[in-house]
Amino acid sequence: MDKQITRRDSLSLSQISHELRTPVTLINSYLQLFCSSHPEVKTFPYWKDIMENMELLKELLGALSQYNRSEQLQRQPLALDQLASSLLLSMEPVFRERRIQVHTCFQESLPPMAGDALKLRQIFFNLLNNAMDAMPQGGTVTLKLFCQGARIHLTVADTGEGIPPEKLDSIFQPFVTSKKSGTGLGLPIVRRITEAHGGHVSAASPPGEGACFHLTFPALSAGTEESPAGTR
Repeated sequence: MDKQITRRDSLSLSQISHELRTPVTLINSYLQLFCSSHPEVKTFPYWKDIMENMELLKELLGALSQYNRSEQLQRQPLALDQLASSLLLSMEPVFRERRIQVHTCFQESLPPMAGDALKLRQIFFNLLNNAMDAMPQGGTVTLKLFCQGARIHLTVADTGEGIPPEKLDSIFQPFVTSKKSGTGLGLPIVRRITEAHGGHVSAASPPGEGACFHLTFPALSAGTEESPAGTR
C-alpha cells in the first residue's frame, strides 16, 4: 500500500516546520555569536558535530517547506526543453567539478506544457543532484525529452551504483533515504510536483546500469494562444 503523507499530515508538517523554524534560527544565531566571541570553541571535540547537525536540521526544515508547497502551482505555458537547457547551463561548473558528463536528446518542436517553472526546475535539480550523488567518482547523466501522443516524456538516467531492488518501491516515500546526510524528501518532492501537474513518475534500475527516472506530463493542446514562457 502506498504510504504517501496525506493532506492532513502535510498540514501538520507545515505547522511543525513553521513552529520549529524560529527557535532553530535563534539557536543557530546564538551558536554563531558564541563562536565569534570565543573562537577557541572550535577546538572543542564536539563543536564540528554540533554545527554539522545544525546545518542538517536547517536543510530538513527547508526540504519540509518545499514538500509542503510542492502542490501549490502557478501555471503558465512553458517550453520544458528550454527550461532544462537553462538549468543545465547554470549547473555546468558543478558537473565539471564532479567529473560528470551530461548528454541531452531533446525532440525538436517539443510542444509546450502548462506548468510552474520554479517547481519544474526543482524536479530537474533534485533528479540531477541525486544522479551526481550516485556517481562520486564521476560518470554520465543522460536527459531525454520527447512527445508521444498527448504526453511529454522526460527521462533522467545515470551510470551510478543504481537502486537496490528492495528499495525501488519506497524511494518516493517521505524520509526514506540511503544517504548519510539526506533528508529523504528529494524524490517525494519530485513525485508531488509531477502529480500536481497531472503527471506520473517511475524509477527503474537494471543491474549494472545505474538508475533511470521516467516522468510524463500532459502537453498543451495544439493551437493555444499563449506562447511558452521558456525559462521564466
